[in-house]
Amino acid sequence: MRSGTSRWTKSRFDREAQNGILSNAQSFLRQVVTTTTVNLTSSPQQSASLAPDELLRLPTTFFLNTECLLDELNIPANIQRLKVPGAFYTNCLSRYAVQRQDGGVVVQGDVDFAFAVPEPSLEDRVILAGLLGRGVLSRRLAACLLMVDFQNPIFSRKREYLLRFFPTQMKLDGSGEALFVQAVRDPGGEMGAEFLSLWDVDPSGWEQSFATMIETHWTKLTEKLGTADGFDEIFRLAESRRRQFRKRPLSEFGLTLPIASTLEITDFLRMDVDAHVLPDPEEA
Repeated sequence: MRSGTSRWTKSRFDREAQNGILSNAQSFLRQVVTTTTVNLTSSPQQSASLAPDELLRLPTTFFLNTECLLDELNIPANIQRLKVPGAFYTNCLSRYAVQRQDGGVVVQGDVDFAFAVPEPSLEDRVILAGLLGRGVLSRRLAACLLMVDFQNPIFSRKREYLLRFFPTQMKLDGSGEALFVQAVRDPGGEMGAEFLSLWDVDPSGWEQSFATMIETHWTKLTEKLGTADGFDEIFRLAESRRRQFRKRPLSEFGLTLPIASTLEITDFLRMDVDAHVLPDPEEA
């Protein structure tokens, strides 16, 4: 899958990046600021054998796009894998009558591996690497884009809003960077304000500034996960993201992910920088 994705992405760039210009630029950049597709991830621990006093290791990429922000862009944030008591998770499975369902087929209980959720896709990271390598994006601009609403690594309306400011063609010399930033500044508005606040960070120290933002959020998230009520909020967020995934054509098999059958979620949910889980209705 990895080698196939790389070959396919290279073919796309070879076709569209010619004579110093990337054509159809928005089709590439939408994979940086929107959720075009996802991968699925989980804890490495099996749900059925999880003991109440065992620490459940949660997938880091549910909370942060580590592969792009930390690995590809090298933001020097120091974070540890998040863990919760197994009882927190198994209590939620019982409380919300978790099951698998596909049409009339219902299987009681969780999927094989605990805390199965969507995460940012490999495909999008490969696109990001291609944009960086070909000079369409600088590390700083890419980081500012991905740090917008970074605590929601998928399904972020705030990042998606930024796509409209990219032109359909961009030069491969980085000259489109200033034009994009100015385009965001011109209309003003709350949806673009977070990007501009990140862009206006001292260019000589943005890496450490962004690392501090991530680490501060991680500390608050760790504190939240230290209580059963706090984990309950995270479980609700996980269910919300699974439901968003199920609305997409990629969700082909109903039995792939669990369903919290008694959990009512009126609006989809998001997380803020203080690790609070809040409603995020589709209509802004």
